[in-house]
Amino acid sequence: MTAKNTLTSRSFLLIFFLALCFVIAFAGHVATEHSVHSWYHTLDKPSWNPPSWVFAPAWTILYLMIAAAGWLISLAKPSKTRTKVLAFYFIQLAANGLWSFSFFYFQSPGLGLVNIVFLEIFIGLTLSGAWSINKKATWLLVPYFLWVFYATTLNAAIFWLNRAQS
Repeated sequence: MTAKNTLTSRSFLLIFFLALCFVIAFAGHVATEHSVHSWYHTLDKPSWNPPSWVFAPAWTILYLMIAAAGWLISLAKPSKTRTKVLAFYFIQLAANGLWSFSFFYFQSPGLGLVNIVFLEIFIGLTLSGAWSINKKATWLLVPYFLWVFYATTLNAAIFWLNRAQS
């Protein structure tokens, strides 16, 4: 393979991961839009719930980092480990997209909590597997893992505070 073909292939992969992450983000936005300005405002939330304006910039940055991490993992030498880590990566990305539907679209903090715990597990599996493949990819995923951990505690608190409505 020539250097030009390699660059084209790497560029295509980067565009693929960016597009995939932002398709997931857009789907999440569509699912969230349904309830964020109505149902969500009626819920009891913990005092440490961030203001609504924080979420869009935080997730934009995180999706860029998630895409870059996926791209770096995909560039690693083909191996069983890489295949397994990419499977974990795609599973967590699907769970990420489904969370907005389970929590907002279906208006179910309980279903959202089950989904986000599953998501957190698969981010953790992606992180631990990526460490042996590409440490930069791992570090790019750490803020995502921490943000989703925070979101998990927030989801759990909302579920608990509104359990009578569930």
